[in-house]
Amino acid sequence: MVLERLRALNYTVDTDLLKEFNKNGSTVTMRELNRVLLTLEILGLVSVRWMSKGKRRIEFVESSTQHNGRSRPE
Repeated sequence: MVLERLRALNYTVDTDLLKEFNKNGSTVTMRELNRVLLTLEILGLVSVRWMSKGKRRIEFVESSTQHNGRSRPE
């Protein structure tokens, strides 16, 4: 759900992403979103960077090489 939305947007801010999910009927907490984002960042699927205090920019990472759903270093 999160990855599909980020793929469509390419990038967003964490608070905007949370608002969008909650607006669409999902009940997502910031804690749950943070867990998902951490997992996606470890897998190399997203990049999370601090913009300012309390705001993070989340970017979908395009990978040119895929192997079994994981990116491989070239």
